[in-house]
Amino acid sequence: MSTKRVVLLWDKFTRDYLSLECIRAYLLQLDPSIEVSIEHQDFFITEAGTDFFERTARPASLVVMPSFNYRRMDSVLARVLQQGAALALAHSEQLFPPIFNESKFNLSRADRYRALTCGHLVWGSFYADQLHEQVGVPRESLYVCGNPKFSVLQSRLRGLREEHRGTTEGSAGGRRKILVLSNFLVADYSDREWDAFCERWFVPPQYTLNQWFSEVRKACLAWIQEAAHAHPDVDFLLRPHPGEDEAPYRAACNRDNLILTGGAELVVDLAKADLVLTYTSSAALESIAADIPTYSLDLQRMPEETVQPPPQMHRWIDLPQLQALVADVAAGRLEQHQPSAEQRQALEDSSHQSAIGAWASHAAAIHHLLQSASPPRLSAAEWLRAQGFILRMRLRALLFPLAYHNPLLPVRQRARAWLQRRNARLESARDLVPAAVCAAVRGNADELVSEACVELQPELLVRHDSGWTAPGPLSA
Repeated sequence: MSTKRVVLLWDKFTRDYLSLECIRAYLLQLDPSIEVSIEHQDFFITEAGTDFFERTARPASLVVMPSFNYRRMDSVLARVLQQGAALALAHSEQLFPPIFNESKFNLSRADRYRALTCGHLVWGSFYADQLHEQVGVPRESLYVCGNPKFSVLQSRLRGLREEHRGTTEGSAGGRRKILVLSNFLVADYSDREWDAFCERWFVPPQYTLNQWFSEVRKACLAWIQEAAHAHPDVDFLLRPHPGEDEAPYRAACNRDNLILTGGAELVVDLAKADLVLTYTSSAALESIAADIPTYSLDLQRMPEETVQPPPQMHRWIDLPQLQALVADVAAGRLEQHQPSAEQRQALEDSSHQSAIGAWASHAAAIHHLLQSASPPRLSAAEWLRAQGFILRMRLRALLFPLAYHNPLLPVRQRARAWLQRRNARLESARDLVPAAVCAAVRGNADELVSEACVELQPELLVRHDSGWTAPGPLSA
């Protein structure tokens, strides 16, 4: 292949797309001859058939995926087989409790996990060490690049803060604001749904976290209501986890200073916040990165293996300490509550703060991989899995349009209903995102990269104990 082609895959549009466009811009800065495509990680079924063959018709040098699960690898194996591409992972999930290690690290097939992937792009030394120790990924295949989400945060935070600052004292409107970040999504699961979740993700059955989080959520809202009652001059912004039932939060907002939020991106709420409270959410790292005082409510201590790492990001406080903390916020005594040295170290360990930023570091890593990456050698079983997926796609391309459009077939309504359900689950997929929105995001990305004034050089990366990395605190 004369021209090198990179395919960057995304999972969630609002989380991934801007970062991938910025990485594309930096890649082209390193080598204008590289062709970069940005696509959703899934293939889609439409009334016309499937887009699998259209999207895999052209060869690719490297495919960069956001996640990897060996049990659901048929489409990935088929993609690399069709395109003759090497496979790298830019891991989208890196801070999860140890009870998920079996599924997230593919421990039952660690040998194939290593063999199929040529490189791992990770946020910080914490996850690099996990991949090396848990899976045996060699250090030379690890690239410590920082968290692209933090680059988005930092690029937008200053302007949003200026927009929301109403006075020189306090946040917008002159009132202090405390942001409460929830991570109680599994509290909405029934016991049956939780059992199915545990079976799918190999979670030991003794951890009834749905029941645990249901009780902890009630305690959390009770603490916040008590603090809001004692300090009516402070606003509490309650932000449910994406997908979480909002009903408990709506019921808790029984005072003017208890406000349900969450419709906008997290960075919009962080820009308003003088203080952030959470339980065990890794979103605490985003508030630490934004230099916002951050504390964790000591509602009930969970078993260590169920808590999201790194543990150093949590500054635990009980109810009396919460009341004293809110009093300090109301009085403007925030200096003593700035993120601690331990929290800042947790931020560096989990997301390397390189001198060139996460987007440029990812581009440098991908460019480095392009020099030597080669397609994985599939085992006989993997080759058969890939061929089976390709055969299913051929049958869908042939039969689905017939079933969808033929009024004489009794399966027509069933086919249409199935397609509607599937598209509802993939509503953020690029096929369903207007082209004008994608173009606007690309323009924004080009502007951000231009403003950053980062000059990339092909030999930028250096070897560190954790793996390849760009210069910065980690390698200083």
